[in-house]
Amino acid sequence: MARRREAQKRETTPDSRFHDKDVSLFINLMMRDGKKSVSENIFYATLEAIKVKLHVNDEQSLEVFKKALGNVMPQIEVKSRRVGGATYQVSRTETATISETNGGRYLWEIIDDTQDANWQNITNVQSSGWTQVSDTQDAGWTQIDTN
Repeated sequence: MARRREAQKRETTPDSRFHDKDVSLFINLMMRDGKKSVSENIFYATLEAIKVKLHVNDEQSLEVFKKALGNVMPQIEVKSRRVGGATYQVSRTETATISETNGGRYLWEIIDDTQDANWQNITNVQSSGWTQVSDTQDAGWTQIDTN
């Protein structure tokens, strides 16, 4: 039981271009060494590349990003519970904020791990089914065969 009061949740400010909190959260996750303008430029250039590649407008390119984010957002999480001397892994549904944060981290991990230097792989995540495998033997990201 905590003796201190709970930490207050800070309100996330939406980004300046789309006025969307998910975009702002993802840009903050992309940021390295406090260089937010660099991560903003990379993110907006990626949305421009999506717009050109798929022949859509700004709102539809944002929907492609949201769909990619939704594809990698986890729905359940596994927590360890100790019952009677034994430890069990119990699955439970994740809260929306934790799911969004983890989804952004997983999406950035997929994009950052690829060999493409300009990080314009959000369309690949959106079109193909990527999922996180958390087996004991094979942990990491894997691509689901949709054929």
